[in-house]
Amino acid sequence: MRFVGVLLLSLSTLAITTHLSAKAESAGHHQHRGRHQAPIAARATAAGHSLRSHNCFNDPSSQDCVDGTSFYSNTQIEADLQLLCTAKSWMVGCTIRTACNNGQASGDYCHPWALAASLCSDADDNADMAGCDNYRSLCMVGTTVVSQCSNHKALPNQLSTAQVTEDVLDLCRVMPDMTMCSQCTSDTNPATTCPS
Repeated sequence: MRFVGVLLLSLSTLAITTHLSAKAESAGHHQHRGRHQAPIAARATAAGHSLRSHNCFNDPSSQDCVDGTSFYSNTQIEADLQLLCTAKSWMVGCTIRTACNNGQASGDYCHPWALAASLCSDADDNADMAGCDNYRSLCMVGTTVVSQCSNHKALPNQLSTAQVTEDVLDLCRVMPDMTMCSQCTSDTNPATTCPS
């Protein structure tokens, strides 16, 4: 795992575990969502983009769009997430997803819709990411009625990928002798400059 990814995983796992443990204790009415928590095997495909022919991707305010799972399934979301995390594995949302899939975190924020929210709301890193097109069309518009957009939110107070990356680089500037710091020098593309 990349150096930045290791630090992201530590930060994200701590935040997720703390937040989800508290939420699990107080949210018994959410138990029916447990079936969504297991990782879904998905391949990086462009399959999600063919979905955009459905009317709800153009007008998510229609009452026909309330149940998003009828036209954007968890498996299709996972394909989009895989596309995103293959392209930018160092993103905070991808680190959260890895923690969920590895059993290091569980709960509502590991739901595919919540992971899409975490990735696609990362304001510093979601530009030009095709894997977010479907989610943004459905959920990041003020007129949406898609229930999953409000029922499955991103992890609260999630740090942006750009901020975490800059914090890692700041740490390395202060303590350049730390293992791998000499190789992690880019704040624009950590994947190309940090060791595996």
